[in-house]
Amino acid sequence: MDTIVCPFCFRSLRLADAPLRRTRLPPDSPDLVIDDRIAAYYGQTPEPLPPLLPAARRSWGWWPDRSWAVDHNKCCTHCGLPLPLAIATGELRPRVVAVVGDRASGKSTYIGMLLHQLIDGRLADRAGFSVVAQGTFHLGRGVVSSRELYDERYGKTLFGERARVPATLGVRQNPNLRSPLIYRLNFDHRSWWHRLTRPWASHRALDLVLFDTAGEDLEDEAEMDQNYRYLAHASAVLFLVDPTRLANLVPRLDERLRRRAGETKGRFGAVLEAFLNLMERHGAVRAERPIHKPVAFVLTMLDELRDAGLLPPGSPLQSPSRHVGGFDAADARRVSAEAARLMREWGGVEVGNLRRFADARYFALTALGHRPDEAGYLARLQPERVVDPLFWALHRLGYLPAMAAGAA
Repeated sequence: MDTIVCPFCFRSLRLADAPLRRTRLPPDSPDLVIDDRIAAYYGQTPEPLPPLLPAARRSWGWWPDRSWAVDHNKCCTHCGLPLPLAIATGELRPRVVAVVGDRASGKSTYIGMLLHQLIDGRLADRAGFSVVAQGTFHLGRGVVSSRELYDERYGKTLFGERARVPATLGVRQNPNLRSPLIYRLNFDHRSWWHRLTRPWASHRALDLVLFDTAGEDLEDEAEMDQNYRYLAHASAVLFLVDPTRLANLVPRLDERLRRRAGETKGRFGAVLEAFLNLMERHGAVRAERPIHKPVAFVLTMLDELRDAGLLPPGSPLQSPSRHVGGFDAADARRVSAEAARLMREWGGVEVGNLRRFADARYFALTALGHRPDEAGYLARLQPERVVDPLFWALHRLGYLPAMAAGAA
């Protein structure tokens, strides 16, 4: 594959033209320079880096040239940031799964718990794939592992301090938010087409690119257009919805939840409108056509709904999900029907734009399982159905098969 899309700035580039950068030089080397392209991407001056060098020689045949990878990174011609190796050699293309939602929906806590459940909770292994952190970029430290960035953003707070991840600051206050977490997913399952076109491969892989998004930015169309263009290129979208702020549900909440809903600015409907307008401006959708991109609409705070008695008896949302050797499609259909009904009942006119999405599925989850105590401490973590939306997206993209009947 000669032309790819950069997983940072999402502009197209020819790999044959991509410059190289040495992986390291001594900190006191006079050859270190400030990269203006990286500074423009982040809107802030980065630490000095080794200078860019001319592009590597072109690869010939089916086997990509890796000789440069020993002590160099191949970089984007537009933003100057280092491409993950399998993307830089043309073996893989990045797949973005965007996590969006209003500023009360718990996006950061969700991403933190999702990755923990996949890796340390072994849910990825149970479903039939492995997860390996790839390199990303930090303004102050240069190329870092996504695991290091994960620990800094989520892990230390959730599992060290045992607290809810605070609301994400916008990219103007936190420019490092423009650095995604990148993970290599290696799947046991191989489709017949993959076996035909890549008979030498033992498994199928993709580089999953996860961006965190600040709710305040998502409610600002100008900010979205400038800093969140990756949303238009996303392979799938997980749209988190705080149900306690849906208009028709608020009157049924107790005083604590009503107060919380009133204190939080922003609305699900506003974020949805800005998201739709962004995709139209960048040509991802047409005004008179349905949206076929896989989009999961996810009701968060499942534990609060259950504790408040807002779920009907026998609701499938109250049972755990099981993904053994694949995606539990049968359970997901039952959950989607129930979650869609509740979302339309509680959302009123705010959910009217959902009919634009031709490939939508509905979910409900709790990332924590219990709300923190008065001091903000999480005595225990009991996430439920956290991986369901991502597993559905991977299933729709053809990477994760449906679970065999009786596998659970």
